[in-house]
Formats: sequence, structure tokens, C-alpha cells
Amino acid sequence: MACIRKRRGKWVVDYRDAAGVRRWVTCATRRQAEGVLERGLGEARQPVQPAVDSNITLAAYSEHWLALARAHLKPSTLETYSEALRLHLRPKFGTTKLRLLQRGAIKACLAAKLAAGLSRGTVRIIYATLRALLNAAIDDGVIAANPAARLGRYFRLVPTIATRQEEIKAMTRDQLSAFLAAAVREGGR
Repeated sequence: MACIRKRRGKWVVDYRDAAGVRRWVTCATRRQAEGVLERGLGEARQPVQPAVDSNITLAAYSEHWLALARAHLKPSTLETYSEALRLHLRPKFGTTKLRLLQRGAIKACLAAKLAAGLSRGTVRIIYATLRALLNAAIDDGVIAANPAARLGRYFRLVPTIATRQEEIKAMTRDQLSAFLAAAVREGGR
């Protein structure tokens, strides 16, 4: 059963996704609600049989994910992911079912880590670990969308294109001339 209702001045789409989980999406207009319903029903028509239990917790899924990741990750990356899970993610979200993990809770966790004095690099690793784990959960059919997607820019964990361009600047003609003159003067290789 899927329907669109008007509640408190907003349009609410009520449907079940491909995994059979009931979804409610609030929209500003009826046209947006119809679009959400169309996409939701399209996804629901594609039956998804999760590779693991759809009620799996983050702690249990992380063990499954790390076991599979051993085959294609470098040992140093695997160690970094394991450490981020052990020290930061399992204590916070370990008992939470993956399908019930909310974007707001992830945002609050990352903000708390930054406020606690962890460096941006450490929080970036925590975020990357969680994002990779949730992307794998999408592939396994446990969740439909990654609640951690695009949060890195929100906390400025991922440098913007402008910042990268500022860091990577080509030499001006004068700088290049001075560099080449110095290289000729020094007579190296």
C-alpha cells in the first residue's frame, strides 16, 4: 500500500521500500510527493534480498564488512578502519540497527568528536570508515541510502575544490624563469 496524504500543511508519502520497511517522506508540494512515490514504488518493484539480516546492528555488520574487506584493502587501510570502528564508531553506534541509523545522529557524533579536540584528520578517518561501511550495506541490500553521504563537506572534512586549487598553484612566468636560471647556474643534472 502506498499513498499520499496532506498533514499539517505538508504532503506525506507513505510506502514500503524493496526490503519491506515502511517509509514516510514529507514534501512541500503534491508534485514533489508524487515524484517521491514514483521513485519509491520503482525501487520497491525491484525485489531486494539482503545478503545479511536486515535487522543487523552496526557492530555485527562491521565484523562482516571487515572480513570481506580483507580481500581487497591494503593492511594499513584495514588497520585504520578497524581502529576507527573499535575506538569511535562501535562505542557510539554498535547496538544501533543499520537501517535505523539516522543522519542527525551521525552529524551529532562527528560534531562531538571535533568538539572533544580530535583533529580534523582523525574525524575525517572516522567519517570515511562509516561512509564506506554504509556504502557496503547498500550493496548488500540492508539499507536503501547512505545517511552519512555528503556530511564531510558540512564539517569541512573534505577540502573544497577552491582550497585544493589554492594549494596547488603553478609557477608564474617570473618564478619559472628564476627557477630555470638557478638550475642552469647550479649546473646539476
